[in-house]
Amino acid sequence: MVITKRKLAEQALRIIQGGAIRDDAEIDIREVMMNIEQERDKLVRQELFQLLQMGENYISGSFVTSYNVSVETDNVKDMYFSKIPVTPLSLPNDMGVVQVSFIQDQYNPFIRMNTGQLGLYHGMPSESALGKVGFFIENSLEFSQETSQGTKIFYNKGMKKKDCNKEILVKVVTVSEDIAPDDIFPVSPEMQAVIVRNVVELYSVMRNAIADEQNDNIE
Repeated sequence: MVITKRKLAEQALRIIQGGAIRDDAEIDIREVMMNIEQERDKLVRQELFQLLQMGENYISGSFVTSYNVSVETDNVKDMYFSKIPVTPLSLPNDMGVVQVSFIQDQYNPFIRMNTGQLGLYHGMPSESALGKVGFFIENSLEFSQETSQGTKIFYNKGMKKKDCNKEILVKVVTVSEDIAPDDIFPVSPEMQAVIVRNVVELYSVMRNAIADEQNDNIE
C-alpha cells in the first residue's frame, strides 16, 4: 500500500477520535498533517545523525525522492546550475542532496564540493574533478508565486556546454512540508508506526493539559 502524508494523518486522527473521522471534528486534518511533517523530519534527522556518529554515510532509500531537472546558465556567475523543486532536509555537508548525476548515467555520480573548494582548485587540473562534474548547493532568494526562496545546484568546470541539454537526476531527502498530501511519503515502514504513535501522544498530552486547566478553574 502506498503511504501518503494524508493516510498517516487519517490513521492518527481515527485513533485520537476513537473511531471514524467526523466532519465536525474539533481537530483539522491539516493540523494533524503538519504534526506528521514535523515528526517525520525530526525522526529522519535523528536517524541520520546517529549513523553519521557511527561513521556511516548511508542514507536509506526510504527517505529519498528523485527529481529530473534541467541545466541552466547563470550569466552573472558564469556557471551552469539546476533548480531543485523542493527544499532538502538540513543535514551536515548538504547531505540532504543525496546524489546528483546525468539521468542516463547514475553509476557515475557528480562529486560533492563546497563553495570554498572552487577557489582552491581554480586553474588546476583537479578543477574538473579528473573529468567528473563537481557540484555544490546554494540557497537563493527567488521570489515567485509559489515560493520565497529556492535551492540551486551549481556545477564546476566539469559541466561542459555539450552536456547542458542532458537531464539531471537529483536524489533528495525532501522536507515533509514540500511533499503534497497525496504523494508518496518517503519514510520507512518501521518509522510510520512511530510517527503515528508520537502524534497521537502529542494530542493526548494536549488534551490532558486542557482538562487539568479546566479542573483548576472549577476549583
